[in-house]
Amino acid sequence: MSVTFKELSEWLSQENIQIPEKQKQEKTFMDIAGISRLENHWSDIYAYFFNPKEKHGLGHLFIKTLNTLIAEKTGKAELSMEKFSVIREYSVEDDKRIDLLIKNEKEAIIIENKVYAKLTNDLDIYWKSVLQLDEFKRGVILSLYEINPNNPYYINITHKEFAKAIENALPNYSHSLAPRDLLILQDLIQNIYNKTSHDMDTNELNFYYSDDRQRKIINELSKIRSNIIRHICKSIEDENTVNIRLAKRGIDLQVKAKGNHRYTYYTYIGCPKECSEQIMLTLKYNSLWDFSQQCRVEMYLELQGNIMKYVEQNLNSLKEAGIEPNYHTPKKDYWHFQKEDILFTKEDLLTHDSIIEKIVTSIEKSPLYKNGLEIIRHYKGEK
Repeated sequence: MSVTFKELSEWLSQENIQIPEKQKQEKTFMDIAGISRLENHWSDIYAYFFNPKEKHGLGHLFIKTLNTLIAEKTGKAELSMEKFSVIREYSVEDDKRIDLLIKNEKEAIIIENKVYAKLTNDLDIYWKSVLQLDEFKRGVILSLYEINPNNPYYINITHKEFAKAIENALPNYSHSLAPRDLLILQDLIQNIYNKTSHDMDTNELNFYYSDDRQRKIINELSKIRSNIIRHICKSIEDENTVNIRLAKRGIDLQVKAKGNHRYTYYTYIGCPKECSEQIMLTLKYNSLWDFSQQCRVEMYLELQGNIMKYVEQNLNSLKEAGIEPNYHTPKKDYWHFQKEDILFTKEDLLTHDSIIEKIVTSIEKSPLYKNGLEIIRHYKGEK
């Protein structure tokens, strides 16, 4: 049986509804620094703790733990690895690089570190480029989730497996571990758990299954929210209607539909060919509600590629022209240079046309749009 709007309203107005508080993951310093998803930074931290010559006080903990995991998974004897070097970005043929190479004159462990990127590396080149005998070499793919290396020389160990093994062995090293390095290590481990934990919150699950009627109401509310998001998404990404209206207003943008119900790009038309679609207004609508009477779409002036590099290198002169960032620092592949919210009333959301009009009018009035044009003019050498 379906649930009526009256029933939904009555249920929501009850004072005794105990909606479970959303459990949030503990934010790490790596999150704050914007490096929680970046493979190179994970590899840098691993290299530090693998090196017994560093002052962290853990000695050979990391290499011993890795050796044990490799032996358990392969059935081969552990390598001795008494004296070794830890090399980041070890160069091999075809301008390729091994993320982490741990080696001495006789033995070697080749580590390919994967966080979110797919495994597309030529593992055979890595193996052949390390000249130790095969019986004294080990290949490891460190990854967020279990993957098949499809290579007889390599095994897969997940970051979580490795972190748990380190954590279990850590009490034996607590007397020698420097407090600062304990914080760094705990932060790394917490970050790994955050990125790999997908367990359902027990309170939420109990709340959902506590009552058949309640479950139907929750499902109905979810449908309503999905319908609203779909309605907004289709309007924002209507390439034909939006692009015609942008052109009529003399706005130098065109929409590139993403269809992901999260964000879409309004790219600048007047960019030189080498930076085409590298500066855009990004409209993000997967966080629509601010729990007031209004709904918002977050709008960012986003930079990528050549344009991003240009702005980074010429930021002082752009600041003199009144153009400076007001949001986060550059990431590896993009920069949300500036941000503002487009606020919608209920009336703004009623029709396809009213949503488009709100978006186009907001862009037309926004300093973000004008600043994007100025950045392009500076890039092209115009004053």
